[in-house]
Amino acid sequence: MKKFFIMLLALIMLCSCALEEQPGIEIPENTNPVPEVYLGGDNAGITKFGYEWDVDNGNGTRSNTIACGIHPLQCEDIYNIHVFGETEMKLVFEEDPVSYELIRYEVESDRRINGLEFTGNEVSEPVETEDDIFKISNDGKTYVYVLDAEYKNGKCQYGFELYSPLPTVERYILADTLEDGKLLVAKESGGLSTLNIDDTPVFLDGEPADASVLQDGMQMQIKHSGYMMESYPSIFGGVYEIHVFGRGSKNDPMGTCFDICGLYTKVLCDLWQADEGLNDGTEIVNIDLSKAPGRLSDGQKEAILYMFSQEMRKLGGETIWPISMTEEELLENGYLAPYGDVENAYWFEKGVSLSIADFDYGEDQAESYSLPVVHFNATKWRSPLGAYVFYDCKAVWPQNGTWSDYTVGSEMIS
Repeated sequence: MKKFFIMLLALIMLCSCALEEQPGIEIPENTNPVPEVYLGGDNAGITKFGYEWDVDNGNGTRSNTIACGIHPLQCEDIYNIHVFGETEMKLVFEEDPVSYELIRYEVESDRRINGLEFTGNEVSEPVETEDDIFKISNDGKTYVYVLDAEYKNGKCQYGFELYSPLPTVERYILADTLEDGKLLVAKESGGLSTLNIDDTPVFLDGEPADASVLQDGMQMQIKHSGYMMESYPSIFGGVYEIHVFGRGSKNDPMGTCFDICGLYTKVLCDLWQADEGLNDGTEIVNIDLSKAPGRLSDGQKEAILYMFSQEMRKLGGETIWPISMTEEELLENGYLAPYGDVENAYWFEKGVSLSIADFDYGEDQAESYSLPVVHFNATKWRSPLGAYVFYDCKAVWPQNGTWSDYTVGSEMIS
């Protein structure tokens, strides 16, 4: 009996279970192999859990190792993978197993908040693979995948968590095509993002097209993962389709002032370089587009500020991130100081204000030969005796391209 208890104690010592707060277990060297999971050409990562292993020591003895890791559903630090769009994942084995089974468990996305547990009664289903490849579809659900592999020397368990979000469709304006080929897009309500076209399918008025049809100023619908990388502008985590619409189409019946963002950015840059003495000592640049023609959305206004700041950087000066306020708002927020002893007169001590406003013709000519036209004044202002104006400006959309230039009726200085 005593001999039996000694053997039982030895067996217990060989069975070492990982602590539950650990992500998995440390697999001893020269024991079981570790597979990898690839998404596209990238290794997506996999967490190691329990195993049983038997090794021939080569001297007539064998080593048997049993390690019981926590179940993957109980693991807080399991590899978490985001998958965008219908795609494939591939298992790559360091050593080919005799057999394996891949099972997925549907779990709550907030399971870490509600507490991790595994009862053994969770709903699961086998995952079919072909040449060690399995398909992933967008269904908006979170799954934990458990891989049980059997090798000639034992059994091993691995796991990873995967989230494949449902597509989101949102409306944007193509504000600018950046120098690196990426698109700067603006939401109507505000907010800027960049996206890389790559091999993303493009549709023009519902028909398949390619990236050559994209023009700055176009209305867009972007079908994407809903996941945005935090930066400014933000970056799309995954884009499935890009839909754009021509002027006069069903989705853009009134027509869009194509590339109005590019036009106004050019005007502001030209205005900044006119009478550069007004810019001396500038620490703040204000851009007021509240009265600019063209029905600018908040997103387009934000895009113009961003594009102007990038152009400023190209001019060789320090990058100044503009603010956007009306003259009244500048006064209310303490940016303007009294101008001498003149009543109700103010000046912008630390900055300069650039503005674009509608030019009132009385009977405004909205179109020229059925092409859209914008009439405006552009003003750089620092004080009652420090201002420069592009007066009676006009830009005509050429129909076969973007707003590329404008004319100035006269220039005035004070």
